[in-house]
Amino acid sequence: MKTIAVFDFDRTITKRDSFNDLVISHFGYISFLFAIIKFSPFILLYIIGIFSSEIPKQKLFSHFFNGMSNKKFLEITQEYSSGRLEKIVRPEMLSKITRHKNLGDTLVIVSAALEQWIGPWAKRNGFNYVITTQPEIKDGLLTGYFATPNCFGKEKVRRFLEVFPLRDTYQLCMYGSGRGDEELLRIADKACDTIKGTSHLYAIVTDGLWRKSLAAVRALGKSDFHVSVMGDSLATTSFWSSYARRRVLAPTAQENPTAFGKSLVSLLKTYDQNHKPVLFPMEDATILWVTEHKSELQQLASFLVPPLQSLNTALNKASTLQFAEQLDIPRPKTFMTRTFSEFESLQNRLKMEDYVIKPLTGAGSAGIIYGEKLNGKKLESHWKTFGPLMIQERIPSQGRAMGVSLLFDNKKRCIASFAHERLQQYPPSGGPSTDRISVWAPELVERSIRLLQALNWQGVAMVEWKEDPRDGQIKLLEINPRFWGSLELAIRSGVNFPLLYARATISDDLQPISTYRIGVRCRWLVPGDILRYLSQPREKRESLSKFLDGLPQLAEEWCLTDLRGTVATIICQAFLALNPKYWKYVRRNN
Repeated sequence: MKTIAVFDFDRTITKRDSFNDLVISHFGYISFLFAIIKFSPFILLYIIGIFSSEIPKQKLFSHFFNGMSNKKFLEITQEYSSGRLEKIVRPEMLSKITRHKNLGDTLVIVSAALEQWIGPWAKRNGFNYVITTQPEIKDGLLTGYFATPNCFGKEKVRRFLEVFPLRDTYQLCMYGSGRGDEELLRIADKACDTIKGTSHLYAIVTDGLWRKSLAAVRALGKSDFHVSVMGDSLATTSFWSSYARRRVLAPTAQENPTAFGKSLVSLLKTYDQNHKPVLFPMEDATILWVTEHKSELQQLASFLVPPLQSLNTALNKASTLQFAEQLDIPRPKTFMTRTFSEFESLQNRLKMEDYVIKPLTGAGSAGIIYGEKLNGKKLESHWKTFGPLMIQERIPSQGRAMGVSLLFDNKKRCIASFAHERLQQYPPSGGPSTDRISVWAPELVERSIRLLQALNWQGVAMVEWKEDPRDGQIKLLEINPRFWGSLELAIRSGVNFPLLYARATISDDLQPISTYRIGVRCRWLVPGDILRYLSQPREKRESLSKFLDGLPQLAEEWCLTDLRGTVATIICQAFLALNPKYWKYVRRNN
C-alpha cells in the first residue's frame, strides 16, 4: 500500500507564517504593523472563535494586494519563494521530506497559504501535489478576495479528499502544527503534530496576564514545549500567543489561593506522569503557594523554588535589608516600625523629602510614596491598604539603577546570570523599567550571587541595585524572588532563562552560562513607555521621532513568529483598562 506524506506549510515546514513574512519583506514592518492594528478587531474575533480564520486573513490580503496586477504579484511571490522563504524553512523538516522522497512516498503540501510562493518552493523540493488557497484574479488584477475557501481546518480535509478520495487504498502520514491541521491529523494513519509531537516537553505558565509570562511562553514554545497557560480571564494576554497550546481559566493565587491550588492540581493530574510538566510560578503569591505545597506538587510537576524561610526573607523588604546587613552589603538607610503609631511618629520626625515610604511586601511601585509626608486619615488608609510600611533613605535619581538576574539549580549552584541597566521607568520617579539595556557588571553579579547563596537559593530571582552618586556605592534595594518584568531583554541578549529553568529541573549537570550580548535594548512599550512619555512635561520629553526610533523591533511585545501574541498585548490591555481592578497598575504615585 502506498504512503502519502502530507505536510502543512506555515510553522510546520517553516519557522513562521510565510504570508506575514512575505508582506514584511516587501512592504516593511511599519506598514504591516499598521495593518495589524487596523484589522485587530477581526483578528480578536477570530482568536476567540467568533470569526473563521478566512475573514482576518482576507482583510490583510486585500489591504496589501487589492488591485495589484497578477504579473506584479507573481514577480513578488517568486522572488520571495527563491530568496527569503528559504531562510525560514526548518532544517529538520527538510530531513523528513528527504526521507519520504527516498522511500518513494507521494509528497503533498496542504496549506492555507497561497500557491504563488509555495508552488515554486514545493517543485524545487520534489513535492507531487500542492493544495492551497487561491487568490481571485479578474482582468489580470487581484481583487483582494480568495477564489477558493481558505484551506484551513475542515476545508483541508475536504480539499485533500477531493484529490485522494479512495481513503482505504493508501497510508496517510500527516505533519501539522496548529488549529488548522487538527481535522486532517485526526484522519491520518500516522499523525505528527510538530508542536505537540516532536518531544515530550510540557510546561505550565501561571499568571498568563503579565508580559514576563508571555516572554516565557514564547521562549518555551520556540523550543518545542507544549505550553499550558493559566489565567483568570479571557483578557489574559498569553492565552492568545501562537505558542500557547492550552488555556486554563482559574483564579489567581493572589485573589483566591485555595481555588487556584485546586485548579493547578487538577490540571497537573491530566498529564502522563512519565512526562511531568515543568511548572513556572510567575507571581509572588503563586510561588509562595507552590513553595508551601512543595511536597505535594513534586509528585506531579518539576520546578525550582527556594526554601520557604528564604522566600519569606526575600518577599519582605525589611527582612532582605536586615539579612544583607549581616553580609556587609551596602544598602540605603532604612527605618523599620512595628505599629502604625510608631510609623506615624517616625515620619513626623524625619525630613520626608529625603526619604521614600515603601510597603514591606509587594512588587513594582504600588504603594511607594516619594518625598511626601502623609497625615491623619490619608496615612492610616495607606497603612491599611498596603500593610506595614518602612521609611527608606531616598537615593538621588542621578544614580544608575541596575538589575542582576540569576538562576540556581537544585544543588544551589548559579547556572545563569545576567545584568541590565534601566534607561527609563514609569512612573519616572520610580517604578518598573520601560526601557533597559544589557550591561556587563561582573562585580555586581558576584555580589548578587553571594547574597542568594547565603539564602540557600534555588530557582530564579532578580536583585535590584541603585548607585548612590553621593558616595559612589551601589546599594541593594530588594530581591524579586521570581521571574521579572524585563525577562524578554535577557532572552534577546542570549540568556534564555525559561528554557534554562526547564532544563535545570530535569538535569543537574548544566554548565553555567555567564556570557551574553552587551548593549541589547528592549522596551516595554504597551502601555509602559507610552505612559512614561505622555506623563512627562512636554519640555522634558524626547522628540516623537526619538521615541519611535527602533520600533517595533525594540518593543518586547513584538514577535514576528507570534503576531497573535503581539496583537493580544494591545487588545487585552484595552479590555483590562475597563476593569477598575487593574487601574492601580497604570495610575501610580509620581
